[in-house]
Amino acid sequence: MSEQFIIGALFSVVQFAFFLWIKTSIAKTDKNADELIAFKLLVANNYVKQAQLDAHMERLDKSLDEIKAMIERLMVRNANL
Repeated sequence: MSEQFIIGALFSVVQFAFFLWIKTSIAKTDKNADELIAFKLLVANNYVKQAQLDAHMERLDKSLDEIKAMIERLMVRNANL
C-alpha cells in the first residue's frame, strides 16, 4: 500500500467521524429547540397574563377597601354607644 492511500483512508475516517459528530449535534440542537417551544407553550397556556393579574389585584384592593370601611363604621358606631 502506498502512503497516499493510507493518508487518504485516514483522512476519510476522520472526515466521516467529523460529519457524524456534526449530524448528532444538529439533532440534539433540534431536540432542545423543540423542548423549548413545548415549554414556552406550556407556560403561555398555564400561567396568568399580567393584565389578568392586574385586574385581579384591583378587585382585591377594592374588597380590602370595603372591609376597611366596614371596620371603621363599626368602630364609630361602637364609640357612639
